[in-house]
Amino acid sequence: MSVRPEPLGQILLKRGLVTDAQLARVLLIQKRHGTRLGDILISEGMVNFHALYQSVADHYRLPYANLIESPPDVELLKPVGAAEYVKRGAIPWKMQQGEL
Repeated sequence: MSVRPEPLGQILLKRGLVTDAQLARVLLIQKRHGTRLGDILISEGMVNFHALYQSVADHYRLPYANLIESPPDVELLKPVGAAEYVKRGAIPWKMQQGEL
């Protein structure tokens, strides 16, 4: 049985990135317009994208990789080709212990 992820809004609250009032406002906008929570937070200037992406990674229990500070190794694209990775919606980032 899988454990439900903690709601993104709760993660943002715990980190002090938004207040209760801000979260309530954003959730109302989300409900009215069907827009993703993160898109609203960024467009309203409430969080920066690094903080949002870190929080989203934690929401899904995944490691966060800042691809600006640690860009992918372009040599890893060569065996398969960039077009294939674009089609898959993923790119190889780095080799770690002989694995991508």
